[in-house]
Amino acid sequence: MMDDLEARKLIRKLKTAKAIGKALQSMAPPSQEALQELNDAADAPMALTLAALVPLLPEPGLLQ
Repeated sequence: MMDDLEARKLIRKLKTAKAIGKALQSMAPPSQEALQELNDAADAPMALTLAALVPLLPEPGLLQ
């Protein structure tokens, strides 16, 4: 997961405080596209779970 985020330039692995300081000053914020892709990937497991569970719910009124 971390390698994927690094490949998409959403994160950077830095080892020293100096490197972190330089990165904070020079790093551009992630693009809206990159953030949307990240959100979509995060929601995918939940969407699949819901899609599998919804057909198992009883019809309204069946349990009365």
